Amino acid sequence: MLDISAVLCHGRASQAARDQPLPTAVLCWLGVLAVPGIAQAQEPVMANLEPIVVEGTPLESASPDAIDEGKIRLQQPTTLNELFFRSSDVSVSGGNRTTAQKVYVRGLEDARLNVTIDGAKTSGTLSPHNGNNGIDPFILKRVTVDAGPGSALSGPSALGGSIAYETKAVEDFLLPDERFGAAVRLSGQTNGERLSPGAAVYGKPDDRIGFVFYGSKDNADNYRAGNGEDVTYTDNEPLNLFAKLQYQPAEAHAINLSSIYREDNGLRAAQVNFGVDPSHPRATAEDQEHIQRTSTVSYEYAPASSPYVNLVASIQENETELRRLRASDQTASWRSRGANIQNRSTIGQFYVVYGVDYLSERSRGEVAATVDESETARNIGAFLQLDYSLSEQWQLSAGLRYDNSALTDLAGNDYDGANVSPNVGLTFAPIGGLTFSASWAEAFRGVQPAPGLNLMAGIDAGATDTSLEGEVSRAFELGVDYVWREFVAGVTAFQTDIEDVVLFGGRGGAPFSRSNGGKAEISGITANLGYYWHNWVTQASYTQTETTLGGRPVSPDDWYDGFAPQGDKLAVAVGYQFRPADLYLEWNSVFVFAERDLPESFTSADKLSGYHVHDVSLFWRPQARQEFSVAVTNLLDEAYVAHGTPYNVPGGTTNLYEMGRSARLTALLRF
Repeated sequence: MLDISAVLCHGRASQAARDQPLPTAVLCWLGVLAVPGIAQAQEPVMANLEPIVVEGTPLESASPDAIDEGKIRLQQPTTLNELFFRSSDVSVSGGNRTTAQKVYVRGLEDARLNVTIDGAKTSGTLSPHNGNNGIDPFILKRVTVDAGPGSALSGPSALGGSIAYETKAVEDFLLPDERFGAAVRLSGQTNGERLSPGAAVYGKPDDRIGFVFYGSKDNADNYRAGNGEDVTYTDNEPLNLFAKLQYQPAEAHAINLSSIYREDNGLRAAQVNFGVDPSHPRATAEDQEHIQRTSTVSYEYAPASSPYVNLVASIQENETELRRLRASDQTASWRSRGANIQNRSTIGQFYVVYGVDYLSERSRGEVAATVDESETARNIGAFLQLDYSLSEQWQLSAGLRYDNSALTDLAGNDYDGANVSPNVGLTFAPIGGLTFSASWAEAFRGVQPAPGLNLMAGIDAGATDTSLEGEVSRAFELGVDYVWREFVAGVTAFQTDIEDVVLFGGRGGAPFSRSNGGKAEISGITANLGYYWHNWVTQASYTQTETTLGGRPVSPDDWYDGFAPQGDKLAVAVGYQFRPADLYLEWNSVFVFAERDLPESFTSADKLSGYHVHDVSLFWRPQARQEFSVAVTNLLDEAYVAHGTPYNVPGGTTNLYEMGRSARLTALLRF
């Protein structure tokens, strides 16, 4: 069924994805979604293959941004763009150059979000040309994307929302009734001849102590694009090390330590996010080292006898370094250190979370022994979030967050800012399964340190706007969700405005300066459909996003300022559970439609071409200690460039294509 439906739809959907209006592709794929329902309706049978079923409510399962370890095992992502490719609100630029990948949520770069790994903030900027972080998807338990400013619990600087990466605990590795274990993972793919071995040891000697140690080392050559050309400087050999320790000294007390080390070194283009013709002088490569260290220590106290105390205190540190090994070595680094104390209380009908946090972020730029410049920002925050059931039909959520930020720049100018950010949300369920929602929220981001590579060139004090106090975003959302038996659906309309966007000058190695870029506006809709019938799972999502900066549409040329066009995106997934074989098959299709809403200054093309990518994945667990995944990504070998990847580059337009067709195989064996 999957292959036939894809073939029947390919001709029309292909054309729709590139140039024609949306309904052509939608109508085509409705045929695919309807296939499981042609047979006689039956009572739903829940799949017993737990790693594949998305945890949570049916609506969460229908959301394409609910990424758990089941989806990761099935789809076998190795990089951030593969991890988020099917997510409705998220796009990633930079091809499969791992250190060039930038994550955007509704067209806003993750530097303006609160991005964390186990609570440690990781969204600092080393260089406008480089991505901000990386992670081995195998160690992830789930990824939570909260698009747009929302809860007071989103943390500091969450202008566009938050992305939270949560790593696995020892319980996620151990089999039932098992105290100790080891696992070997071997993954490979044909495109780029990637080989990714990994191994883990883990255990829980008693109910108080748990540990996990994991390591992996990839090796990949340059990959091939869908047009048959090799994409230069995409070979990589990332090393990933992960450790997590758990200790319960007494009942209701828990101490957790998480640590990640990632090293991604290789011969890279000097401006790694540019796809420059190899014959051009600016295509000169250089040895680069990209190192990331992330650590979190947390303490939890949650006595079962008290509904008023559920305390969590943590300290975190993340440091990322980019080393450019050239005639005069350059090093850019970003270090974030933070602390957080919060408590959760249930008081009658009220559920309350409140606490304080502290964040220090230092950016540093060094050139051999001649330049060593740094800027450090700090933020002190306090927050309160309350949920209250007004009645069986009405639910209220409201919160406040206070931030006080400070930074002193290279010229000695002080930037102090403070803001109280409220939020309120209301949901109404008039009948069973139908829910209406409305929310309004505000978020604040103080003036941030300049990227390390900008600091090396110094500051243009005369051009710097010293009146800046920070950026404030305000968001309004309206939504409706419906659940009826095996059917789920939801539509959300959103509008986010960011006032006083702070921009950095300093392109081409010139001294940088801070300026007020005016107002950014992000608006659009997201829609999700899901249908669960017998052994079938069908899901579809559509997102339409418009982003403007200073009153004009953004283009790929706005990468330097942290914005990218996201446009229209349709994602469709059809899955089938074979029982009792513990085997799951899934087809995924993503259509990104042509982007024509571009500023007048973007004269290189009248549109950004649309594209469509189709993947097929198979997961099989013949027994508890053996798991196998097979996938073919970009099945039709589409040649395309992500809309957020810089388009205009030295010597012409970009050739930084995404990866072409690739076959992948992963085996996980437990001992």
